[in-house]
Amino acid sequence: MRIATFNTCHGTRGAGTPVDLDALVAACRAFDADLIALEEVDRTSRRGRRADQAAVVAEALGMAHVWGRARRKAGVVSGNALLARGEIRDVEVMALRGHVRRGWRDHRSAVLATVDLEGGPVSVAVAHLSLTVVDNLPQQRSVLDALGCRPGPRLLLGDLNRRTAWVRPDVERAGFTLADDDVPSSSRTHPWIRIDHVAADGLAIEDVRIVDTGTSDHRALVAEVARLGGWSRR
Repeated sequence: MRIATFNTCHGTRGAGTPVDLDALVAACRAFDADLIALEEVDRTSRRGRRADQAAVVAEALGMAHVWGRARRKAGVVSGNALLARGEIRDVEVMALRGHVRRGWRDHRSAVLATVDLEGGPVSVAVAHLSLTVVDNLPQQRSVLDALGCRPGPRLLLGDLNRRTAWVRPDVERAGFTLADDDVPSSSRTHPWIRIDHVAADGLAIEDVRIVDTGTSDHRALVAEVARLGGWSRR
């Protein structure tokens, strides 16, 4: 199957640019993926004309979806979404709180779910972690612990705000394999760092690509994933 993870930057092309839902839909359609993880997806935000962005993309692509709130700031309500060509069930939105800085707490979250695909069920976590190590390291471990309590095979997808070398030790201790080609995913226009990741347990990660969609301030990660023992997409 094909999977993708994409920090959408709220449907914009970067800070200070307008929301362009048509461009977001086109980017997601081009993935042609069975599972899509989206981060920084707005719902009922003024700048996006109150659109439920995950629902708009899912409807356009004919996919099921779930959305989990992460934060509300300056009139913007954003979170993470999971889109799938199959039933999504056993959904949990996991709150990930950061430290208070300058009177403001950096709220983050992860969406955990089971997705029923043609090859069988897969446990998936979509996460967007905080910027600082003091927050994102314990957040990463919490998400891995929660995902590890779900049946295999398992996928961790998202913007972890952590370099590949920092992600790998905890991921491998949890029994996951990290796509560690280390091709930069951020920023979109001047890529220099890999902070968008996919890790798998019970699945083989193949043909990882970093894709410039022409929108957002991140590039997307697209990969082919095969079930160990022979299951592949379609």
